[in-house]
Amino acid sequence: MKTRSKITPELSFTYSKLQLNTTDDTKWYVGYLLHFENKTVYRGREHGKRNYNISLNSEKDLDKRVKLGKKLLLLVERDLERGINPSSRAESLESKIKKQQEIIDEAQKAKISIDAAIKMTKEEKGWLNPVPSKERTASSLTSFYNNQLKTYLESIDKSDDVRKVTRIDIKKLIDAKFNPAPGVKGWSASSCAIYKAWISILFGVLLEKDLIDINPVIGIKIKSDLEKIDKTQIDGKDKFEPWTATEVEYWFRDLKDGTEYERLIHASSHVLHYSFVRLTEILRLQCWMVDFENERLTIPPSATKSARKYTNKNLISVDMPDALVVALKSWVAYKYPNGFTDDDYLFPSNLHSTNKPFGYKMFTKLMLDTRNKFQKKYKSEKLYIDKQPYGLKHSGVIKLFKALSATQKTPNQIQQIVKEHCRHSSFSTTETYLRRLKLDFDVKREKVNF
Repeated sequence: MKTRSKITPELSFTYSKLQLNTTDDTKWYVGYLLHFENKTVYRGREHGKRNYNISLNSEKDLDKRVKLGKKLLLLVERDLERGINPSSRAESLESKIKKQQEIIDEAQKAKISIDAAIKMTKEEKGWLNPVPSKERTASSLTSFYNNQLKTYLESIDKSDDVRKVTRIDIKKLIDAKFNPAPGVKGWSASSCAIYKAWISILFGVLLEKDLIDINPVIGIKIKSDLEKIDKTQIDGKDKFEPWTATEVEYWFRDLKDGTEYERLIHASSHVLHYSFVRLTEILRLQCWMVDFENERLTIPPSATKSARKYTNKNLISVDMPDALVVALKSWVAYKYPNGFTDDDYLFPSNLHSTNKPFGYKMFTKLMLDTRNKFQKKYKSEKLYIDKQPYGLKHSGVIKLFKALSATQKTPNQIQQIVKEHCRHSSFSTTETYLRRLKLDFDVKREKVNF
């Protein structure tokens, strides 16, 4: 490994191996590796006092030192996400502020292209070196800006200066996607709402920097799917339609004890079906997060999509039903016969490396390819047609709801359990979700005359 003793703040980098090191009782520090664009690697150690005014090693009280260590770790992580080198923090900050001001000054004098706007947004939102929980967001929004928004602005000759974009321009884009020309793939109402929010994020950054006077997305209303002009484009199917009990049964039965990739799909599908953990979150699970003794998953909020809604940083507990416990014990025993370390992922990137998670795109492709094989295999029974992997979660929720309904629990108790297992933020979210799955409580209606 090449190392650098002196580093230049102008060089861009990515980082890895960020951790609080407490091996030496007298010298705690936050360690990290910087991977520079010129292929050199820098091993950094931050003790806190010089760059962050934290006297980590002067604190004698262990609990207080642990808190200071965690605080220092968060501060270093925040700087690394913003492209700031902790070991030359003052110089890096000065350089970064200078660069940002130069960009702003240049933009105020000249036009702001869509490419410049995307770059500013990525810098402002910390998408240059995103933490794992933001990786998919950073990738999805950047792809949308480059492939959808930029293409549209080019078509109306405004990609060279986004300050000329008006509310009418954005409304025309959304309307055109909501009611597309025949044969052209459009957006659903929910997709329109999501993409509207994404566009608003970009223009919101420009607004915060005083580069525009108003966010052109403000005031645009999204229609419902019932207002689509071409009703033939609505097939009434949920793209995440739940799997049938037969499809789930065959899926788990046929994948069990198969090839390594089939075993991986078998185990990860159990997590999706029984714990309702999102696909992206499943890939972030590390072996230490599986608590077999207490039959639960213990997930850090930072590894979830909805990290902001958790006010504390305690581990999130997700109960594991017996079927999931059995499936994961079988997978761990197969994948890690000699035991695992804290760095090992539950579903690692490939057959030989275990300290990197499986890639989302590759994982999705593997799931869909397997689904297609099952579709051909059970063609005569018309199974797995248009079924998406995420539908396994919905079928799991349906199974949980029916199991709870067979008990003596009240509707409120059932809804509370579903809410907690799905990790919904509110009862209204759970109510909407249950209605979407066409799940109703078995309560007789009573007619009242008055």
